[in-house]
Amino acid sequence: MCKKKKSLMQKFTLILVTLSLFGIGTEICAQQQISEPAKGSELLELSFEELMEVSVVVSASRQAQKHSDLSVPVSVITADDIHYSGQTTIPDILQFTPGIDILQYDRNTYATGVRGLHGRYSNRILSLLDGRVADSPIWGGPEFYRLPLFLEDIERIEVVRGPGGAVWGANAFTGIINIITKDPNDCLGWFVSTTLDTFGDSYTHMRWGQKKDKWRWRSSFGYEDRETSEDSISNDHFRSHDFSRRWRYDIKAIYEPLKTTKWTMGAGYSHIEAGNFDSGGGSYSRELRRFETGRAYTKVDKVFSETSTGHLQ
Repeated sequence: MCKKKKSLMQKFTLILVTLSLFGIGTEICAQQQISEPAKGSELLELSFEELMEVSVVVSASRQAQKHSDLSVPVSVITADDIHYSGQTTIPDILQFTPGIDILQYDRNTYATGVRGLHGRYSNRILSLLDGRVADSPIWGGPEFYRLPLFLEDIERIEVVRGPGGAVWGANAFTGIINIITKDPNDCLGWFVSTTLDTFGDSYTHMRWGQKKDKWRWRSSFGYEDRETSEDSISNDHFRSHDFSRRWRYDIKAIYEPLKTTKWTMGAGYSHIEAGNFDSGGGSYSRELRRFETGRAYTKVDKVFSETSTGHLQ
């Protein structure tokens, strides 16, 4: 127990020193949340018909549709849902979605599926990041922990339950999970978030957004440190090696030369150092696993008329 308390104090001190070095005060977070009550009051003033038209979904048919017009079951997890959930990983957030099954193998490995069809290397559910495939290129299936992505940068998560192969291909046999990130215009200025849970895990995220002329961009950086099960649980009588340390960086920029043309580009990088997990033998070889993940993309959207649009990515 003393070891656990000491670890918590060391991480809390490190977080305070980091925030001090960057010269970021507590008033920044307060400014970020001033508009939250206004959002809620606006929703309370809407009629039932208007509330049915609030959510716009793009994952069901690759084009924007009102949630009330969809012919397939879709759940939408909003940015507010993510923020106030208190969760720190995407699988932990998805486990409360109807029809989604999450199986946690160890502290860093999850299996995700729809209606019981899930496994560690499942390739029957498709994960997308802004409409682009984010599955494992070797095994298939979601690998959310490897993505250079931050929860506070997510605008919404759309979960389609049911076959989507006609729209997205063979790997969408049981469903689609599409993570849509925020427009830089919605997160201007500084944002700093630090989470320290009872297990001794820490999650830090720093973001800066800016807008100038026809350009807007945001840049995020973060560090995550997860303790092993042995150090997280008091009075334990086992040995484990399932820790992880993760550095992430992500940038997204948008250029709009015309009202009908939008050029979106971005890049991300994730570096993970993690201990190995028990695959059934009952012993650990104390090996250190490393994962390097890079992501880069560009997309041009063009509006030709009120009924005709196109994009190239």
